[in-house]
Amino acid sequence: MNLTQLGKYELLEELGSGGYGTVYRARDTVLEVVRAVKVLHPALVADRQFIERFTREARYAARLKHAHIVPVYDLGENEGRFFLAMEYLPGGSLNDMITRQGSLPFGRAVEILGQVAGALDYIHAQGLVHRDIKPGNILFDESGQAAVSDMGFAKALSGGSSSLSTSGGMIGTPSYMAPEVWRGKEITPATDVYSLACVFFEMITGQVLFEGDSPPEVMTKHMLDGPQFPQHWPEGVPDRMEVILKQALAIEQSKRISSPGEFTRMMNSLNASYKTKQPIIYQAHQGVGEGQQVKGKFNKQQKPDTIPEQDSIGNNSSKPMNIPY
Repeated sequence: MNLTQLGKYELLEELGSGGYGTVYRARDTVLEVVRAVKVLHPALVADRQFIERFTREARYAARLKHAHIVPVYDLGENEGRFFLAMEYLPGGSLNDMITRQGSLPFGRAVEILGQVAGALDYIHAQGLVHRDIKPGNILFDESGQAAVSDMGFAKALSGGSSSLSTSGGMIGTPSYMAPEVWRGKEITPATDVYSLACVFFEMITGQVLFEGDSPPEVMTKHMLDGPQFPQHWPEGVPDRMEVILKQALAIEQSKRISSPGEFTRMMNSLNASYKTKQPIIYQAHQGVGEGQQVKGKFNKQQKPDTIPEQDSIGNNSSKPMNIPY
């Protein structure tokens, strides 16, 4: 059945469909503005517990105000169909961009990373975790600025189970789900760091990092196999990027880069040093004394120094981690 009207929203065209629902470009006939309206799949609507939690968490999202978060304007139900109305961004998604042009230049990927990380650091400070960071949920405005969407599915850090789910099982995007989500364990801001690292890999290679023919196969790759990186990175990608990416994709949360902001700072330092061929300074992770820094050069005739390795509780150990070329 083709939808053309949903309450006050006239549905103009379908923009895409995912695990939660179908998104339309729509016109608010009362305010006479264009919105993006996500209509939940009927299977989700049948799960009353899901709807209750979705409604509660969408209210959290509506309070968020950040330049790189797609605003939530409305949550409603019309003839048994639940929907979420958001700002419409005409620049398409990161998924569209990668599909259209393949891998992105490293500098552009770092720029997008910084904008998304800023949004995630903000929501983490509000006590929320996004849980579904993926290229399809990163949208662009007319000027190419990125914004995180699907904030209606963000999860409060206190109380409740680790993910929105239905009686049919967990809902999510397998290629980007952190190991703790698969295990049904506690989620933290590091859960979003893991997903963001998967997205960053996809930006710089044009390839999905964790793929499989079925969710169980993808789960095995996340939880047992770990990331499989290419032997040769695209031109313009600094060699030492792989070390940072491995830290962001650590299976155990305690060994993972602790925040999106820290992940971005490390990549920014790498990018700046790569362009200028100047010594790189990695900012210390949590647990390191103030003023501690680790330097290295990008001159391939000279081996770099080391960066600190986090121990099982997230502090830096004295054992150095060699940075391979």
